[in-house]
Amino acid sequence: MVGSAISSLESLRSVTSRWPGRESQITALHSWLSGRVSSHIIVHGPPGTGKTGIVRDCLQTWERCFAYLTLPQEYKLRQVFNSLLSQLWEFTGLKRKREGGFGATAGADSWNDFAEQIAVVCPPSAERCSVLVLDNMEWHAHKNLLPQLLAAIKWHGASVMVVTITTTAPQDVRFGQGIGQGLPLMRCLYFPAYDREQLCTALTVNLPTSCGAGGAGKSTAPSPDLYGNFLNAYVVSPFSPLTRSAADLAAVASWLWPIYSQPLNDGKVRHDAPVEIQVRQLDVPMKQHDAVRKLLEVYRPGMRSPPPGLLPASASAPFASGVGSPGGADGGAAGSGALVQNLSKAAKLLLLAAFVASRNKPTLDKELFEFRKRPTARRRAGAGRAGEAAQEGDRQAEAAKEARLKGPHAFPLNRLISIFHRLWASVPPLEDDLYGNLYGSDGSGGGDGAGVLDVDLATGFAGGRAGREAVWSQSTAVLSTVTGLQGMGLLAKSGGSDDPLDQPRYTCSIDEPSALRIAGDVNLQLQNYLMYDK
Repeated sequence: MVGSAISSLESLRSVTSRWPGRESQITALHSWLSGRVSSHIIVHGPPGTGKTGIVRDCLQTWERCFAYLTLPQEYKLRQVFNSLLSQLWEFTGLKRKREGGFGATAGADSWNDFAEQIAVVCPPSAERCSVLVLDNMEWHAHKNLLPQLLAAIKWHGASVMVVTITTTAPQDVRFGQGIGQGLPLMRCLYFPAYDREQLCTALTVNLPTSCGAGGAGKSTAPSPDLYGNFLNAYVVSPFSPLTRSAADLAAVASWLWPIYSQPLNDGKVRHDAPVEIQVRQLDVPMKQHDAVRKLLEVYRPGMRSPPPGLLPASASAPFASGVGSPGGADGGAAGSGALVQNLSKAAKLLLLAAFVASRNKPTLDKELFEFRKRPTARRRAGAGRAGEAAQEGDRQAEAAKEARLKGPHAFPLNRLISIFHRLWASVPPLEDDLYGNLYGSDGSGGGDGAGVLDVDLATGFAGGRAGREAVWSQSTAVLSTVTGLQGMGLLAKSGGSDDPLDQPRYTCSIDEPSALRIAGDVNLQLQNYLMYDK
C-alpha cells in the first residue's frame, strides 16, 4: 500500500514537471481519476491551454484504460461507436470477435448495441473505471450525443467515466438552449489562458536541438537561459497580445529560432560563451533580419505554416547546404529540404502518404493495408500452376518499370488519408509533436524539436493507431495541414473536375531521395509501402 502511494505521487510529479503552470489542474485530475467510481468531468477553457495534451498525458502516465476521440462537426454514430469500442477492446486484451476486415474489433449500429457492448468491455465488476475522452465537443453540433452516451453507460452499469474537452463554459452546457436532454452533475475543470511568465516557462521545457555544432559536428540544445531570453524577447512579448495559445507561440518560435540561431550554426558565436555575450551577439543579426516585424504584419492566430515572406530567411537558416537558394519552396532541393525539416513529424507522415499515393496504383492499396498483417510476405501456400511465381515476378518487374516511366500520378483526398492512417500506425508514437514535446517528453528522443508544432493535427492521432477507424480523418486539423503543405509547394492540386461533388486530387512534389530522408526522420521503412518494388 505504501509502495503504491509512493508510485502514485511519483507519477503525479512526473506529469506536473512536464506541464508547468498546470499543477492544480493535474492534481484535480489525479484525485478524480484515482477512485474506482469516478464522476464525469468537463474540461473547458480557451484554445491552446494544454487541455488535450494534459488529459492524454495523465491517462497514459497513470496507465488508465481509455479511448480518445476528436469529434468532427458531422459524424455517423456507427463510426463513433466503433472507434471507442475498438480502443477499449485493445486495452482489455480480450480476444477479437470478428476476423478479417479493417473495421473495428467490436461493432455497434445503435445505442442499444453500444450499451451492451460497452458493458461487456467495461463490466460493473471491473477493478478500475475506464475513461472515454471526447475532444472538441461543440454543443450546437453534438447537442444530444453526451446525454445519450451517459444514458447508455448507465443502462447496464458499465464501469466507464466520460471526460469531455470543450471551449464552452459549464453553465452553457447545463442551461443552454437546444440541449436535447438533461445532463447529470459533472465536475468542471477550468484551464485559464497562460500569462506571459507561464508561456515562457512552458515553452522553455522543450529546447530545440539545432543550435550550433558540438565537438563531433552534432547539433546541441541551447541553454535554457538563452532560449528563454529568445522566447521572451522575440516570441512572447510581441505575439502574446495577439494570442495566448501555447501551440500558436510554439509554432512562431519554431519559425524564428532558426533565424536567431544562425550565427551559432555558422560558428560566428561561440556555443560555450556566457549567455549574456551570446544574447548581445545574436540580437544584432536578428534585428537586421527584421523577421519579427514582417511576421507581425501577416500573422493570424492559428497559423501553422510560416508566411511566404519568411521562407527565404528561415528555410536556409538551419542548413548550410540551403544557402544560395533564395526561392524558398521554389529554390530547388535545398530549399524544399529545409522546408520539410521544419515540418512536424505528423505533417511529414502526411507528405510521405502523398508520395506513396502518387507512386502506387490504387488497385494495390488493399495489399498495402494488409501488409504486416500476414504472418509472412509470401502468399498462403497451396497447389498452384507451374511457373506462377515466375510469372508474378515478371509482372511485378514490368509494373515497376512502367510506374517509373509514367512518373507520379494524381490521387484523391480520401486515398491520401487512408494511406496516412496505415503509415501512422506503423511508426513509433509521435509524442514530440504534441505541444512543445511536453507530452511524453521523457521517452521521445525526437531529433527535430525545432519543427513546426502542429498540436491540432497531433492530438487527433489517438483515434487511428493500430489500424483503428478514425472519425477525425477529414477534420479541420488534417485538411488544414494538407492546405499548408500545398501552400509550401510540397503538394499541388491536379486540375479540376466538371462535377462539383468530386473531391480534389493532388500530386506530390518531392522526389524519392527526399522522401527517403523524411522516412528516416520518422523511422519508417518507406520501401515496404512502395508496391511497385515488390
